[in-house]
Amino acid sequence: MPIPSTNSGHRPDSISAYEAFMQSNPLPGKRRMASANTRAAYVHDLSKFAQWFQGTTERAFEPTAITREDIQDYVSYLRTVKNAAVSTVQRKHASIRSFCQWAVATGQVQYNESEGVALPSEQRLAPEGLDRLQRAAVRRVFNIPPKNTEAARLRQVRDRAIVFVMIYAGLRISEIEALRLDDVVLREKSGELTIRSGKGDKDRTVALSLDARSALEEWLAKRPETAHDFVFTTTRRGHAPLGRRAIQEMVADVGRQAELDKAGIQLTPHLLRHTAVYLWREENDPFVVAAQMGHKDINTTMRYGRPSGKDLRRAAA
Repeated sequence: MPIPSTNSGHRPDSISAYEAFMQSNPLPGKRRMASANTRAAYVHDLSKFAQWFQGTTERAFEPTAITREDIQDYVSYLRTVKNAAVSTVQRKHASIRSFCQWAVATGQVQYNESEGVALPSEQRLAPEGLDRLQRAAVRRVFNIPPKNTEAARLRQVRDRAIVFVMIYAGLRISEIEALRLDDVVLREKSGELTIRSGKGDKDRTVALSLDARSALEEWLAKRPETAHDFVFTTTRRGHAPLGRRAIQEMVADVGRQAELDKAGIQLTPHLLRHTAVYLWREENDPFVVAAQMGHKDINTTMRYGRPSGKDLRRAAA
């Protein structure tokens, strides 16, 4: 199968430099030169990864910017959104790993961030996000009493609010990070968030279920007073706005505590959002789900799996 061509005019400089390296050197860790087809495949895979990386992190694609969490999120994206075959995911990861090895070998970075990434096997990842038992395992994490310190108690309430808003309302990690106090409206039997300048630079209103609403309400009641108005803060002195990396690490830790790794699942913010799409699709028209999730194209929503039971009943009515 021919490898699609890559538009070098929009290719990051680091990928062009890696391509030039491959043309006159063996791949890192290999003795022989890679074939032209292999080199083209690696460049193509890396260009796709760079496109996803820049759109997701809003950072320039360069070796020093890539982290293991980014690669893990990309693996999850390939499996859950793109529905990529296991062999495809493994091949793309091999391309990224080789690029990271080259960056270490040429002194651009100190560590190979592709190491330790959990890759799927044929049975590892449910195609519809977390199932009922897995969601229950995540909820149980927050039923365990924290350490008997004010910071630990505060952290548990905050983390529960973040996870519940992701899994039940479908916010992206960038939207969680950017959420402001004025964006939150909570009522007795309803609630909503205003997502400002989200993906595609279009504001939207997100509805909150009871689970998401009650968890967020508890956090706001205990949130420390700060000079800034970001909803989620650190629990350390000063209570700075909570950053992307801290959110990623927290979610991964919740997954480990829920023992999802035993099912081959690496919990990420993207997987929580992916789960939210399926929960919403069970009860709502795809156009409603698209509006909730901020999908500009209904086809994006439809890629999240088979029609729900309600979709089928509606079609048969």
